[in-house]
Amino acid sequence: MYAQLGNIQFELLPITGLDERYAYDFAEHQVIEGKPLLQFIGDKLDEANISIRLHRAFCDPQFQFDALKAQADLHQALPFLFATGKFLGYYVVCEITKTTVKTFADGAPLCIEGRLQLKEWVDTNPLGTRQAAQQKSAPGLAGKGPVAVATAAPGNTRAIVAGQLKSGAAQMGATAGKISSLGDRLKSGFGDAAAAIADQVQTATAGISAALAPVTAMVQDLASGVQGAAAIVQGQIQTVAGLSSNITRILSGLPGPAGRLGCQMEQLNRDISRQATDGITLCQLIQGDSIEAGTRAQMITRMLPAVKVGA
Repeated sequence: MYAQLGNIQFELLPITGLDERYAYDFAEHQVIEGKPLLQFIGDKLDEANISIRLHRAFCDPQFQFDALKAQADLHQALPFLFATGKFLGYYVVCEITKTTVKTFADGAPLCIEGRLQLKEWVDTNPLGTRQAAQQKSAPGLAGKGPVAVATAAPGNTRAIVAGQLKSGAAQMGATAGKISSLGDRLKSGFGDAAAAIADQVQTATAGISAALAPVTAMVQDLASGVQGAAAIVQGQIQTVAGLSSNITRILSGLPGPAGRLGCQMEQLNRDISRQATDGITLCQLIQGDSIEAGTRAQMITRMLPAVKVGA
């Protein structure tokens, strides 16, 4: 990962340019028979402009651009940071420009170049914002309000991680099923080469389902503190990650006419890859392993909620 803005990860969306602007405001006071005097008033809001290039060779350009615009349409201030863990602050998307560089015969974009104009957002009440976000996400009982969670208790931490791993496994299994269903569509109307690729993809998705099958039972052992459970779960999820990587390689050989359907399959496969990475990270955390800087940056982003501007 290069950088992340909210849920937008700039890794599969290659950045072709990043411009940052820092400005400072000075008042100018006129004097008689002399040059004006300057007085520093304060810092202006920082700005950043990100240029990206979306190409059919590695993504569905229209889908990815629509996802970026949907994020901007939420009008939220989003945490912006680099993979090194450097946190730049909260930024809003002020403007998005889109240039369709090349299209297919039917008008579907082959390549889109875009530019995101970001502006810093300053919270006038950071403590209040953080408390409101924590209260909103706190668990409650039958509408009786938030319940305090003793985060320092190791057992409670294991239970939280186990719940997240169980949920992630269920989502990965469901996504693998969707990819397999698209594989059935790929077998009809695209020729023998596409059908052979579909068979390979479905073999990989079946392997993902098989690898995830024991995870549900094992996360219960993890929550109970059974020694070695986290390592076993991590091993199963690493198998899923490897199979997901194989799917990416397999889909790269799809013939041109099936490319659009292949892009849909690869988009789903990226969700599996991302969830597998999250699962491995959780297992490493519960075992006390060190975390790579880019992954740590993603974790920091998740802890920093988006803020509705003007709310």
